[in-house]
Amino acid sequence: MAAPDPSVYSNPNPAEYAELVTPAASDLPAITRGIYIAAAGNLTVVMAGKGNTSTVTFNNVVAGSVLPLRVRQITAAPANTVALY
Repeated sequence: MAAPDPSVYSNPNPAEYAELVTPAASDLPAITRGIYIAAAGNLTVVMAGKGNTSTVTFNNVVAGSVLPLRVRQITAAPANTVALY
């Protein structure tokens, strides 16, 4: 695995912006700082790591949780999932 790109991982600040997610096979407008899960279900994402194109599925994600994930795509998500930037 290659070393992380500091420009993607070095911002320790909390999120400043949020938007409802429309799952798609295209990149989000920015790398997320977290993902709010409003309804229980499975979340499928492409992580933000440089050159990463593989999807990862988080099964049975609990409703009301905030996942501290840095992702660039959300390809499947429970209803009312919110991306935090």
